[in-house]
Parts: sequence; structure tokens; C-alpha cells
Amino acid sequence: MSADASWPKVAVVGAGAVGGYFGGMLARAGAPVVFIGRPAFAEAVRKDGLFLDTTQFKERVVATASSELAAARDAEIVLFA
Repeated sequence: MSADASWPKVAVVGAGAVGGYFGGMLARAGAPVVFIGRPAFAEAVRKDGLFLDTTQFKERVVATASSELAAARDAEIVLFA
């Protein structure tokens, strides 16, 4: 899904399994999400998107990712995971 202008900008700091799931669900719903995590995680998300493998669905969502905390500067909501 594409980001909807009615959603606040969200940053997920410490994105990994937990942050990836919650941030991924927000991104899937249309929220503009930036994931901030380890360099390997950020590179994988930038390259391939984030794959959500749940009991209800399997889906790849497109998201922004960085290994730099400065990427959260414009976020209205910050989720620490």
C-alpha cells in the first residue's frame, strides 16, 4: 500500500523482529514508516522491502530504512523496539 497523507510519520528505532513486525503492520496499513536498525537490516529492507510472514498472510511491504538515528528527525511518532 502507499503512504496515506492522513497517517503521521512513524520511525521505528531498533528495528528487528519486534520493531519490524509492528512497523511493518503500520506500513502495510498505509503509514509512512522509516525503520532504523543495524546496517545489514537497513540494507536488506532498502533492497527487498520488509517481508511479513504471519499466520494470516505473507506479504512484502515497501519501506524506508536507515542505520542512522537522524532518519527519525521528521517523525511524529517514534516506536522504540
